Amino acid sequence: MKRKEKVSIMKNVALITQIGVTIISTILIALLIGKKLDEWLGTGVIFTLIFILLGISSSFMTILRLGAKEKNRPIEDWGEEDEDEDEDDHPDF
Repeated sequence: MKRKEKVSIMKNVALITQIGVTIISTILIALLIGKKLDEWLGTGVIFTLIFILLGISSSFMTILRLGAKEKNRPIEDWGEEDEDEDEDDHPDF
């Protein structure tokens, strides 16, 4: 396998990892905020449910932004640098 292919695979793995971490962390943070508000205000599970829904919608909005960023690229090119960026700023591996 060529070095460029390995770098491309690693960039794709990084993008997939970023999506997973985004989903999990956003929902968990929203869950914790909702639980603390429910404990503090004594409101049962109302704020927990509201914040879980907000966390889910926020994580999907973030994923849609990532997808829009990679929009017109085939899956094999996801994570690659934009052509209009100056390549002198980023070393090739």
